[in-house]
Amino acid sequence: MKPGSKGRRILPVFFSALVLLALPVSGIRASLPPPHQEDQKSPKIRVLLEPSALRVSVSGLNLSVQSPRRGVQFQGSATWSLRCETGKISLTVGVGRERREFRLPEPVSFSASEGSLLWENRKVRETLRVYTSASGKSCQVINELDLEDYLVGVVNGEFSSRWHDESVAAQVIAARTYAWHQLQNSKRHLSHFDVEATTRDQVYAGAQSEDARARQVVERTRGQILVDLDTARGPKTLVRPIKAFYHSTCGGMTDSPEKVFGERQPGVRGGVACPYCSSSPRFRWSLKLSALELQRALGFPVDHIRVLDRWDSGRAKTVEIRTHRAGQSRKIRKPASEIRAILGAERLRSTAFDVQRVGESEFVFDGRGNGHGVGMCQWGAKEMGERGQTFPTILAHYYPASRLVRVW
Repeated sequence: MKPGSKGRRILPVFFSALVLLALPVSGIRASLPPPHQEDQKSPKIRVLLEPSALRVSVSGLNLSVQSPRRGVQFQGSATWSLRCETGKISLTVGVGRERREFRLPEPVSFSASEGSLLWENRKVRETLRVYTSASGKSCQVINELDLEDYLVGVVNGEFSSRWHDESVAAQVIAARTYAWHQLQNSKRHLSHFDVEATTRDQVYAGAQSEDARARQVVERTRGQILVDLDTARGPKTLVRPIKAFYHSTCGGMTDSPEKVFGERQPGVRGGVACPYCSSSPRFRWSLKLSALELQRALGFPVDHIRVLDRWDSGRAKTVEIRTHRAGQSRKIRKPASEIRAILGAERLRSTAFDVQRVGESEFVFDGRGNGHGVGMCQWGAKEMGERGQTFPTILAHYYPASRLVRVW
């Protein structure tokens, strides 16, 4: 899970109607007291599955098709083909003499009597909603489903249900907290989706990735989220979910959101030491780039590149690049995070790196960790669970400025 362009500005979110019991993370055992009866129902979440599809295929049994002007119920099995253009959606079903075509205003929603349907032959739960994309020439595909069911599909997208149960429980709670934060934030901005199904938010692998172990842990931690410690005083408090960032491998030290993202994050403060993630396959890594590759990526020739300064965590803060133009040498300074974005986060796995030129035609980046380094280290949480630590202890380690509460 990484920061992206959508929903990244951190805004306080207050809830005036929801009252619950808040307990310190360190003081919680395996379960929390049940919430009030009126808070039992979990919310729906809208997941952007595809931001720009030229064509969309939807199939299912006894499909219900809804638009702002029309609703149709079809009996039996059917497959719909959709195209989107400037606020209108063209739908086609059947072949030959049975072929039927419709042109409807956006959005068009699909649901099936059995509670699930197929999008591009991938199983999705509850409702599939299609909008025209911002370009007006393609479709946005959004899945609206129960947040707890969504989390079951996140488990094997972001980590693995085969990890230790306490590790998975900690990561499910972090994912639930992040999802609910984004859900509330999207309502404030009147967005028609809450999270993306990629690393721009957190990876949702869909209903086809669900398994019994993932669902068991989600049910065990049902409704539990992290809230800002400063607003969780006393037995009753208003809910203010933190933006519970997490990442693959910190490389020995997590970092603060102020340093990585340039903004404060309530409930997520300075970094913490993490002596647990050395078993990660990305604890150490190396990236070799030719001088030509680096020039193409940056847009100018590179004579020399070095880390100019670092954060306390050891991550590079600023990179200095020496280049030349028309016989003149000059130095360019860029944030290390910008260099990572330019080269690609899957290649330059973190900003905890050193770089040197080797010979005349190659640059080598040697680094540690994978991801932005804020919040929970997934491989560290994995190791903590295997060492016998409970999920409240794991969460308290990575989110020390938060409390664990149950909201439904």
